[in-house]
Amino acid sequence: MALSPSEQRLSMPGGRRQVAVRVWGSLEVAAKDCPGKRWIAVHGYLDNASSFDKLAPLMVEQGLASAVVCLDLAGHGLSDHKETYHAIDYVPDVIFAADSVNWEAFSLLSHSLGGGVAQC
Repeated sequence: MALSPSEQRLSMPGGRRQVAVRVWGSLEVAAKDCPGKRWIAVHGYLDNASSFDKLAPLMVEQGLASAVVCLDLAGHGLSDHKETYHAIDYVPDVIFAADSVNWEAFSLLSHSLGGGVAQC
């Protein structure tokens, strides 16, 4: 049976904008599983969360992940735009996504721009 993602739009504090995510796997299982099986995926420049549509379900199916939260960075995919677009400006979005799914510990999967964000 093929996995399908759930799509959510998370409202940032104060309702100033929304961040979109695609979740592969089970957040309920991930909450009980070791942090090493919780992943947040951050896409590259001119990409969006669907960049991980082939890899994320494989990670879950192979038991490498309980859940993979694929983030649409601000101004990409289904997320709202914001004022500035420097790598450091995306860090609050990643932290907010982790907080929204109640993850204090997780691994990052990223490429291109996402790699720069992960290093901040």
